[in-house]
Amino acid sequence: MDEFSAQCQAIRRGLATVVPYRLLSLFTWRQLELLVCGRTEFDVDLLFANTVYDGCSASDEHIVNFWKMMRERFDDEVGSLFTTNNS
Repeated sequence: MDEFSAQCQAIRRGLATVVPYRLLSLFTWRQLELLVCGRTEFDVDLLFANTVYDGCSASDEHIVNFWKMMRERFDDEVGSLFTTNNS
């Protein structure tokens, strides 16, 4: 029964660095996951609306093709890789 005790304690300690331990009971596991990991859905429209171009414009052929691929070919997992701030 104690096979994973050490691992579970390590997870609790790590989680407590993000969310104070005494507050954990206030959240469901889904709420906590959202707070720690963020949204799993990818909103192409939101990304498109907040994209700033440098040296090109939204009407350039390669940019139009990029957004077409983002909308038609990428799932949430791949698309979410584009939402990090790399400035």
